[in-house]
Amino acid sequence: MDLDNLSDNEVKNLIKSLKNPTRLFAIEDINAQISTMFGNIDIDKTMIGVIDNIEYTLHIFRGKREANRYSINLRFTNKYHQLIRLDIGSNHTNPDNTQIIGDHIHFYSNKFPKRDCVAYPINVTDFPNVSNIIDAFNQFTLYTNIIE
Repeated sequence: MDLDNLSDNEVKNLIKSLKNPTRLFAIEDINAQISTMFGNIDIDKTMIGVIDNIEYTLHIFRGKREANRYSINLRFTNKYHQLIRLDIGSNHTNPDNTQIIGDHIHFYSNKFPKRDCVAYPINVTDFPNVSNIIDAFNQFTLYTNIIE
């Protein structure tokens, strides 16, 4: 599989494929770290695809000043292409200049050199409570099939 040129179907399959942390209790550690109400969060944890053996990095970031603005993404460790990224509390301008106002999600796309440059509004069925980073993280792990 060419991680530099994935089709939309390959992206969907990778998002839904089973992934495990490389270290026991990694998900519990993340939940403990993100449960702080204020302050900076900058976490990287390695995940491995069970079927395909692809190594991913799960990254969670929240700056010091805006507790309601954060990002959760899953990227290919060796390529730095993001498979999926959830951005909360920020806007986005797509390559065609359409504006996404507020919370949005990015999916890998081989249509642009920067694979995650297109964003879409979040489906509230998939992410019903993004105002809480812990709930959003738990929904993200369900959506991307990360299981400890």
